Amino acid sequence: DEIAREMFIRAKTMPKDSEGSASAINILNDALGLIEDEQNVNPNIKAAIHFERAKIFDDYDYVSYALRDYFEATKASDLNLKAQAFYKSGSLYDEFKEYEPALDNYLSSVAYSGEADNMNAQSKVLVKIASMFTKQFDSDNMKQYTNLAIDAAKESENDDTIARTYSQSAQNYQYLKEYKEALENYKNALAIFSRTDETFEQTAHNYEQAALVMEKLGNSAKAAKLQAKANLYYQKALQQQEQPDIAS
Repeated sequence: DEIAREMFIRAKTMPKDSEGSASAINILNDALGLIEDEQNVNPNIKAAIHFERAKIFDDYDYVSYALRDYFEATKASDLNLKAQAFYKSGSLYDEFKEYEPALDNYLSSVAYSGEADNMNAQSKVLVKIASMFTKQFDSDNMKQYTNLAIDAAKESENDDTIARTYSQSAQNYQYLKEYKEALENYKNALAIFSRTDETFEQTAHNYEQAALVMEKLGNSAKAAKLQAKANLYYQKALQQQEQPDIAS
Protein backbone atom coordinates (compact mmCIF):
# COMPACT_ATOMS: atom_id res chain seq x y z
CA ASP A 1 0.00 0.00 0.00
CA GLU A 2 2.71 2.47 0.99
CA ILE A 3 4.69 2.03 -2.25
CA ALA A 4 1.50 2.41 -4.31
CA ARG A 5 0.62 5.54 -2.33
CA GLU A 6 4.03 7.06 -3.05
CA MET A 7 3.66 6.25 -6.75
CA PHE A 8 0.21 7.86 -6.74
CA ILE A 9 1.62 11.04 -5.20
CA ARG A 10 4.47 11.07 -7.74
CA ALA A 11 2.00 10.72 -10.61
CA LYS A 12 -0.04 13.67 -9.32
CA THR A 13 3.06 15.89 -9.34
CA MET A 14 3.88 15.20 -13.00
CA PRO A 15 3.56 18.13 -15.45
CA LYS A 16 0.13 18.46 -17.04
CA ASP A 17 1.46 18.51 -20.62
CA SER A 18 1.19 15.47 -22.90
CA GLU A 19 4.61 14.10 -21.94
CA GLY A 20 3.94 14.50 -18.22
CA SER A 21 0.50 12.94 -18.56
CA ALA A 22 1.95 9.93 -20.38
CA SER A 23 4.51 9.49 -17.60
CA ALA A 24 1.76 9.78 -14.98
CA ILE A 25 -0.28 7.09 -16.75
CA ASN A 26 2.74 4.75 -16.74
CA ILE A 27 3.32 5.34 -13.02
CA LEU A 28 -0.33 4.73 -12.21
CA ASN A 29 -0.36 1.58 -14.33
CA ASP A 30 2.64 0.30 -12.41
CA ALA A 31 1.01 1.19 -9.09
CA LEU A 32 -2.14 -0.74 -10.02
CA GLY A 33 -0.05 -3.70 -11.17
CA LEU A 34 1.76 -3.65 -7.84
CA ILE A 35 -1.44 -4.00 -5.78
CA GLU A 36 -3.50 -6.06 -8.24
CA ASP A 37 -2.93 -9.38 -6.47
CA GLU A 38 -2.78 -7.99 -2.94
CA GLN A 39 -5.47 -9.43 -0.67
CA ASN A 40 -5.68 -6.68 1.95
CA VAL A 41 -5.12 -3.61 -0.17
CA ASN A 42 -6.77 -0.38 1.01
CA PRO A 43 -9.73 0.15 -1.38
CA ASN A 44 -9.31 3.90 -1.16
CA ILE A 45 -5.75 3.76 -2.49
CA LYS A 46 -6.81 1.62 -5.43
CA ALA A 47 -9.84 3.83 -6.09
CA ALA A 48 -7.76 7.00 -5.90
CA ILE A 49 -5.30 5.61 -8.46
CA HIS A 50 -8.16 4.75 -10.82
CA PHE A 51 -9.68 8.19 -10.26
CA GLU A 52 -6.41 9.97 -11.05
CA ARG A 53 -5.94 7.90 -14.20
CA ALA A 54 -9.55 8.58 -15.21
CA LYS A 55 -9.00 12.33 -14.96
CA ILE A 56 -6.07 12.11 -17.37
CA PHE A 57 -8.07 9.99 -19.83
CA ASP A 58 -10.92 12.49 -19.43
CA ASP A 59 -8.64 15.44 -20.21
CA TYR A 60 -7.52 13.78 -23.44
CA ASP A 61 -11.04 12.65 -24.42
CA TYR A 62 -10.47 8.92 -24.02
CA VAL A 63 -14.05 8.66 -22.83
CA SER A 64 -14.48 4.89 -22.53
CA TYR A 65 -11.22 4.55 -20.58
CA ALA A 66 -12.20 7.44 -18.32
CA LEU A 67 -15.62 5.94 -17.60
CA ARG A 68 -14.05 2.57 -16.84
CA ASP A 69 -11.69 4.11 -14.29
CA TYR A 70 -14.31 6.37 -12.75
CA PHE A 71 -16.45 3.26 -12.25
CA GLU A 72 -13.55 1.53 -10.48
CA ALA A 73 -13.14 4.63 -8.31
CA THR A 74 -16.77 4.33 -7.15
CA LYS A 75 -15.68 1.19 -5.26
CA ALA A 76 -13.89 3.37 -2.69
CA SER A 77 -15.00 3.20 0.92
CA ASP A 78 -14.37 6.95 1.24
CA LEU A 79 -17.77 8.56 0.66
CA ASN A 80 -16.41 11.79 -0.81
CA LEU A 81 -14.27 9.92 -3.33
CA LYS A 82 -17.26 7.74 -4.29
CA ALA A 83 -19.40 10.86 -4.72
CA GLN A 84 -16.76 12.56 -6.84
CA ALA A 85 -16.32 9.51 -9.08
CA PHE A 86 -20.07 9.26 -9.69
CA TYR A 87 -20.19 13.02 -10.38
CA LYS A 88 -17.40 12.79 -12.96
CA SER A 89 -19.11 9.86 -14.68
CA GLY A 90 -22.39 11.78 -14.74
CA SER A 91 -20.66 14.81 -16.25
CA LEU A 92 -19.21 12.72 -19.06
CA TYR A 93 -22.56 11.17 -19.92
CA ASP A 94 -24.17 14.61 -19.65
CA GLU A 95 -21.61 16.07 -22.04
CA PHE A 96 -22.58 13.51 -24.69
CA LYS A 97 -26.31 13.99 -24.03
CA GLU A 98 -26.77 10.52 -22.58
CA TYR A 99 -29.09 11.92 -19.96
CA GLU A 100 -30.42 8.73 -18.36
CA PRO A 101 -27.03 7.33 -17.24
CA ALA A 102 -25.97 10.89 -16.43
CA LEU A 103 -28.90 11.28 -14.02
CA ASP A 104 -28.26 7.86 -12.46
CA ASN A 105 -24.66 8.78 -11.72
CA TYR A 106 -25.53 12.28 -10.52
CA LEU A 107 -28.11 10.91 -8.10
CA SER A 108 -25.60 8.42 -6.71
CA SER A 109 -23.23 11.34 -6.18
CA VAL A 110 -25.98 13.28 -4.40
CA ALA A 111 -26.63 10.30 -2.11
CA TYR A 112 -22.98 9.72 -1.14
CA SER A 113 -22.13 13.41 -0.72
CA GLY A 114 -25.19 13.72 1.51
CA GLU A 115 -24.11 10.68 3.52
CA ALA A 116 -20.72 12.36 3.94
CA ASP A 117 -22.44 15.60 5.05
CA ASN A 118 -20.65 17.39 2.21
CA MET A 119 -23.27 19.96 1.32
CA ASN A 120 -20.87 21.92 -0.89
CA ALA A 121 -20.49 18.89 -3.15
CA GLN A 122 -24.16 17.98 -2.96
CA SER A 123 -25.33 21.45 -4.02
CA LYS A 124 -22.85 21.37 -6.93
CA VAL A 125 -24.32 18.09 -8.21
CA LEU A 126 -27.91 19.19 -7.71
CA VAL A 127 -27.45 22.39 -9.68
CA LYS A 128 -25.70 20.35 -12.40
CA ILE A 129 -28.81 18.15 -12.58
CA ALA A 130 -30.93 21.30 -12.84
CA SER A 131 -28.72 22.49 -15.70
CA MET A 132 -29.08 19.14 -17.45
CA PHE A 133 -32.87 19.46 -17.34
CA THR A 134 -32.53 23.04 -18.57
CA LYS A 135 -30.83 21.76 -21.74
CA GLN A 136 -33.82 19.48 -22.24
CA PHE A 137 -36.25 22.39 -21.71
CA ASP A 138 -37.76 20.53 -18.77
CA SER A 139 -38.82 23.47 -16.63
CA ASP A 140 -40.54 21.47 -13.87
CA ASN A 141 -37.55 19.24 -13.11
CA MET A 142 -35.18 22.18 -13.47
CA LYS A 143 -37.10 24.08 -10.79
CA GLN A 144 -37.31 21.05 -8.51
CA TYR A 145 -33.55 20.46 -8.56
CA THR A 146 -32.79 24.18 -8.42
CA ASN A 147 -34.70 24.45 -5.15
CA LEU A 148 -32.91 21.38 -3.77
CA ALA A 149 -29.54 22.82 -4.83
CA ILE A 150 -30.22 26.16 -3.15
CA ASP A 151 -31.36 24.42 0.05
CA ALA A 152 -28.18 22.31 0.10
CA ALA A 153 -26.04 25.38 -0.60
CA LYS A 154 -27.62 27.28 2.28
CA GLU A 155 -27.06 24.28 4.53
CA SER A 156 -23.35 24.38 3.63
CA GLU A 157 -23.12 27.89 5.14
CA ASN A 158 -20.43 28.59 2.53
CA ASP A 159 -20.88 31.97 0.84
CA ASP A 160 -19.03 30.96 -2.32
CA THR A 161 -21.15 27.82 -2.71
CA ILE A 162 -24.38 29.74 -2.10
CA ALA A 163 -23.47 32.53 -4.54
CA ARG A 164 -22.37 30.16 -7.30
CA THR A 165 -25.53 28.10 -6.88
CA TYR A 166 -27.72 31.20 -7.23
CA SER A 167 -25.66 32.31 -10.24
CA GLN A 168 -26.00 28.99 -12.07
CA SER A 169 -29.70 28.85 -11.19
CA ALA A 170 -30.11 32.32 -12.69
CA GLN A 171 -28.42 31.16 -15.89
CA ASN A 172 -30.80 28.21 -16.11
CA TYR A 173 -33.85 30.43 -15.73
CA GLN A 174 -32.37 32.84 -18.27
CA TYR A 175 -31.85 30.02 -20.77
CA LEU A 176 -35.53 29.08 -20.42
CA LYS A 177 -36.52 32.75 -20.81
CA GLU A 178 -38.00 32.92 -17.32
CA TYR A 179 -36.50 36.34 -16.83
CA LYS A 180 -38.08 37.45 -13.53
CA GLU A 181 -36.81 34.34 -11.76
CA ALA A 182 -33.42 34.76 -13.43
CA LEU A 183 -33.14 38.34 -12.20
CA GLU A 184 -34.08 37.35 -8.65
CA ASN A 185 -31.37 34.69 -8.59
CA TYR A 186 -28.76 37.09 -9.99
CA LYS A 187 -29.69 39.55 -7.23
CA ASN A 188 -29.19 36.85 -4.60
CA ALA A 189 -25.85 35.86 -6.09
CA LEU A 190 -24.65 39.47 -6.26
CA ALA A 191 -25.65 40.13 -2.66
CA ILE A 192 -23.09 37.49 -1.65
CA PHE A 193 -20.39 38.01 -4.29
CA SER A 194 -20.19 41.71 -3.40
CA ARG A 195 -19.05 40.88 0.16
CA THR A 196 -15.49 40.12 -0.94
CA ASP A 197 -12.95 41.63 -3.32
CA GLU A 198 -11.84 38.13 -4.34
CA THR A 199 -14.80 37.74 -6.69
CA PHE A 200 -14.62 40.91 -8.82
CA GLU A 201 -14.81 38.95 -12.08
CA GLN A 202 -17.73 36.81 -10.87
CA THR A 203 -19.51 39.94 -9.67
CA ALA A 204 -18.95 41.64 -13.02
CA HIS A 205 -20.24 38.62 -14.95
CA ASN A 206 -23.41 38.43 -12.85
CA TYR A 207 -24.08 42.17 -13.24
CA GLU A 208 -23.60 41.81 -16.99
CA GLN A 209 -26.01 38.88 -17.23
CA ALA A 210 -28.51 40.70 -15.02
CA ALA A 211 -28.28 43.64 -17.42
CA LEU A 212 -29.15 41.36 -20.34
CA VAL A 213 -32.12 40.00 -18.41
CA MET A 214 -33.29 43.49 -17.48
CA GLU A 215 -33.13 44.45 -21.15
CA LYS A 216 -35.33 41.44 -21.97
CA LEU A 217 -37.79 42.68 -19.34
CA GLY A 218 -37.98 45.96 -21.24
CA ASN A 219 -36.19 48.25 -18.78
CA SER A 220 -33.30 49.69 -20.76
CA ALA A 221 -32.46 52.36 -18.19
CA LYS A 222 -31.92 49.83 -15.38
CA ALA A 223 -30.10 47.53 -17.80
CA ALA A 224 -27.66 50.35 -18.57
CA LYS A 225 -27.03 50.91 -14.84
CA LEU A 226 -26.37 47.20 -14.29
CA GLN A 227 -23.98 47.13 -17.25
CA ALA A 228 -22.16 50.15 -15.82
CA LYS A 229 -21.67 48.23 -12.57
CA ALA A 230 -20.43 45.25 -14.56
CA ASN A 231 -17.88 47.45 -16.32
CA LEU A 232 -16.75 48.85 -12.95
CA TYR A 233 -16.15 45.38 -11.52
CA TYR A 234 -14.40 44.20 -14.69
CA GLN A 235 -12.07 47.17 -14.24
CA LYS A 236 -11.46 46.22 -10.61
CA ALA A 237 -10.73 42.64 -11.67
CA LEU A 238 -8.23 43.89 -14.25
CA GLN A 239 -6.50 46.10 -11.68
CA GLN A 240 -6.38 43.17 -9.26
CA GLN A 241 -4.68 41.00 -11.90
CA GLU A 242 -2.15 43.74 -12.69
CA GLN A 243 -1.06 44.23 -9.07
CA PRO A 244 1.05 41.02 -8.83
CA ASP A 245 2.75 41.98 -12.13
CA ILE A 246 3.64 45.40 -10.73
CA ALA A 247 4.93 43.83 -7.51
CA SER A 248 7.12 41.38 -9.43
